[in-house]
Amino acid sequence: DADKPYYIVPFYKKYTPLNILFSNKIISKKKIDSILSKLLDLIFNNIYTKKGRGEIKDQIKHYHLDRVENRLEETMLHCPQFRKLIEAEKLKINGVEYENVAPIIKKIKKDKKILEKLKLRTSNLTHGDLHFGNILYLKEKEDIKFKLIDPGAHEVSNFTYDIGKLYHSFYGLYDTIYLNRFKLKEKSGNPIDITLDVETNKNYNYIKKNFKNILENKKFKLLEQEPDWELKSLFAQACHFCSMMPFHIKDVAKAKAIYLQGVILLNEVMVKLNK
Repeated sequence: DADKPYYIVPFYKKYTPLNILFSNKIISKKKIDSILSKLLDLIFNNIYTKKGRGEIKDQIKHYHLDRVENRLEETMLHCPQFRKLIEAEKLKINGVEYENVAPIIKKIKKDKKILEKLKLRTSNLTHGDLHFGNILYLKEKEDIKFKLIDPGAHEVSNFTYDIGKLYHSFYGLYDTIYLNRFKLKEKSGNPIDITLDVETNKNYNYIKKNFKNILENKKFKLLEQEPDWELKSLFAQACHFCSMMPFHIKDVAKAKAIYLQGVILLNEVMVKLNK
């Protein structure tokens, strides 16, 4: 009734989340190609072909820039020990000095050239949280099946938001951090000196190296309609990392690892954007 809404969640006993499948055993390259190919067919032919309801103007600002700034404030509000890390102008991570997130976001908002490069030309229905942990996989004989769970609240967005979530799993190694397969050491100083060691594996290394080719070989029309789709997806990935801390704040080390990975990835994208 109106006072007690509920939803009975189905339990897919035979299915395995892709983050568990890829993280716990080595999968053959052929099998990885097959899984990714089928997954891309599913989302590009059955989700991204739909427009969704409504239209969002200035999607980059709405879905990424403002979201990151709001989540930084939310993180400091709920975890004051994060303030020093977030408010620093620069951070030293694994011996490399990086510009911090807040200053970069402010620069992007004022840089018309970068905003034009990131401008999204298309709008479509998206899943909204398409990382490997939300993709359930089942192989029955020769048939591959998926269940896409826990969709985000977006009624309309851009497919690069979702592709950024996929990158966020295998490129940024969110799944590995989520499974607590990382080491973090922080030293005081100016800039703050941090060592972050995130475990990786052959599956993710292979996907990182080959994902773009696998996707482009599918020749989806939507890719042609969105210039620099990979750059925009990598930017989305970085912003996903830089806005996730409030969801993991009960484990401060994990939240910090996610944030620091975001710092690294955002700086990587800025190098590409400034070319």
